[in-house]
Amino acid sequence: MRAVKVLHLHGPEAGNSSPEALIEDYLDHLCAPLIGIVPYERRIRLRDEARFNIQGRMEMYVRDGVEPAEAAAQAVEKYGHTDELSEQFLEEWMHYLPKGSIARRLGLPMSYAAFAFFESTFIGMLILQVRMYAADPRPYTFGLPNSTFRQIFPEPLPLPEASPSWVLLWSYAFLAPLIAGWFTGTKALTGAARAACMIMMPLVIGSFMLGTLMLPTTEGLWFAFVQILWWVPAGALTAHVASVLARRRRLRFRPTTRK
Repeated sequence: MRAVKVLHLHGPEAGNSSPEALIEDYLDHLCAPLIGIVPYERRIRLRDEARFNIQGRMEMYVRDGVEPAEAAAQAVEKYGHTDELSEQFLEEWMHYLPKGSIARRLGLPMSYAAFAFFESTFIGMLILQVRMYAADPRPYTFGLPNSTFRQIFPEPLPLPEASPSWVLLWSYAFLAPLIAGWFTGTKALTGAARAACMIMMPLVIGSFMLGTLMLPTTEGLWFAFVQILWWVPAGALTAHVASVLARRRRLRFRPTTRK
């Protein structure tokens, strides 16, 4: 992770900056990732709490005979990396921000990921059900017994299916995690990738179970394999990229006027 330079100031380097400058620079790095997400009043409260704790630790070092600038550098280093602390604060903020009981229990990232990926899986399974009960013949619906192997793979091998429902199903299977991941990342500004991965695990298990119930039609199982091999990495990566871009957009100051 990115480390702040002030965390590594010791000896002569620490003497080149005043203790107050070192602490304020640290607090700037600590609060910068919160801009546009956490309200100003809450950021100021966090900054004041961090300043109070750091100054108390610095005074303790000074009483032990450490130079003030060196004591300030050691105090901020002991307090922790700013990127890690900011991320932890954001996760707690996004967890306790929602008002609904379910959202409070899961946290905003998990809530958005659950909504997006559950809905995407439901639509995919709905398309599978329509295909399974459709009258169109499907060359890749085969049973498990070995006696039917040549019925499944006759010679010569059949050409891949290109019916509209087949194209719809697998086009949807490719695009759905990208859309769901983007929605999750734009709404959940922190922990979006982890939330997408955690939500996908029970969904994949559910898809495998439903796919088993659809046998001898195997498209349900193939859909579950696509979810574990494509949906999980694609959804998590898209959610991460979307959250990074959304946080950058929120960093831009946009003055608002009250009517």
